[in-house]
Amino acid sequence: MGAKKRREEDYVRCCGTCEHSKFAGDDEYPDTVICMRGGKEKEKEIDAVCRRYSYDLLKRTPFRAVDIPTLAPEAFSLD
Repeated sequence: MGAKKRREEDYVRCCGTCEHSKFAGDDEYPDTVICMRGGKEKEKEIDAVCRRYSYDLLKRTPFRAVDIPTLAPEAFSLD
């Protein structure tokens, strides 16, 4: 089977997920990134986007896993 093609709707275009950017500080949720495109370092907002945007999968923050509730066996008894 072929690999699933990634559509543009599958992710949000922003400088936080661009392959040319790096995070400015050690914050868990930073507000700015440093754009390293063209050899010049420019500080940009994390939700900005330029025309040279290229998606980097490794910079995506995954969603939290949802805890699945367990059911008590007494709930299924007919007595």
